[in-house]
Amino acid sequence: MFRSLSSISLVLLLSALGWADDSPVVVRTVLPDGKPVANAKVWVYQYPEPGKDQAEPKPGVSDATGKVSVPGLGSARRSPILFARDEAGQVGSAWLSHLSYDADPKLMLVTTAERTGRVTGPDGKPIAGATITPEAFYLEDDKLRQSGAMPSSIDLPPWERKRLAVKTDANGKFKLL
Repeated sequence: MFRSLSSISLVLLLSALGWADDSPVVVRTVLPDGKPVANAKVWVYQYPEPGKDQAEPKPGVSDATGKVSVPGLGSARRSPILFARDEAGQVGSAWLSHLSYDADPKLMLVTTAERTGRVTGPDGKPIAGATITPEAFYLEDDKLRQSGAMPSSIDLPPWERKRLAVKTDANGKFKLL
């Protein structure tokens, strides 16, 4: 009896806090200096289950002030994730639950850097045609990371991984953008 009352109380508490709220949440896309990012695409998605394909959802697009309206939490078992990318390739990510209770929720975008490399076999010879698929960006800015303003990494959603995947050339070289 106590167990079921506790469960009911937890559901009521979470509902009162807005966890089951389907209301849209307005988020501002910004740079680390606080400047708004216009025309950033913002996707809302559930963390992918291993081995399951996930279709790319339709993104929202931020306006000139960086604002974009995204779906609320609804009845999702887990908090949805926001992923943003602007025309310059800057990216940002956050759990919607971490932003939705803030008076002025912000999704910070950071600059990414080109990465190059070379794939070789055990014999040291280059491997041509190997697919290199990035899975995350790692933040190098210690100030942002230590301040808690940004996570130490930004996981890429499945459709973004596919979009950024590259193949090695005849010399085993690749360039990730």
